[in-house]
Amino acid sequence: IFDCVNCSIADNDGSTPGATMNIVGSATVRLRNSILWNNLPSNAQCSGCNLEGANLTGGTDPLFREALSREAIEDFMIDSTSPARDAGDSFVDAPTSDYFGTVRDDGANDLGFHEFTE
Repeated sequence: IFDCVNCSIADNDGSTPGATMNIVGSATVRLRNSILWNNLPSNAQCSGCNLEGANLTGGTDPLFREALSREAIEDFMIDSTSPARDAGDSFVDAPTSDYFGTVRDDGANDLGFHEFTE
């Protein structure tokens, strides 16, 4: 089992499809409460595996705060109008805090590594 919980995987550039994440075989991949966006040449390739969970993928812009620079981890924090806000699933082993230690306690988890705060 490959668990990727509350991850933000964005703006990666590889030379072949699936370079960002390429899983082949009968694996269970739990990509839960995560953002997979703007990775080239494609977001992910999962051949013969099982994807689970609420995620933001493909053409939906997660509206990161610093959409222009993307040079530091803070540049991938979600904006107040992000579709990733409160879009996550609550589950037994969901993280209780985000990457920065902010408690995820508002009822619905945000997608990605960052829990939005005003």
